[in-house]
Amino acid sequence: MLYLLTAIICYVAGLLISRGEQEERLNALADHWRGLVRIESERAARLAAENARLQALIAETQALLAVHQQLHRQQVALAIARGQAGYVAPAVFLN
Repeated sequence: MLYLLTAIICYVAGLLISRGEQEERLNALADHWRGLVRIESERAARLAAENARLQALIAETQALLAVHQQLHRQQVALAIARGQAGYVAPAVFLN
């Protein structure tokens, strides 16, 4: 009888130990995944900030291009006006 009781206690203790090991492994795995999620979240935030910065640069470049095109149109109009007034417009303004 004592042998059977000892065997049952050892079996239950073995189950508890392996359950504890499994919980430890699951906790370690959960910690690992939480770390990966944190790293990816930080990376996504950095990429979003960089994307916003690049979008601002694109908008600024487009605004500068619009100003450049307007100045070019004004130069062409001035060259045409000078040509009509008897001046010869430089070819660079007519391109």
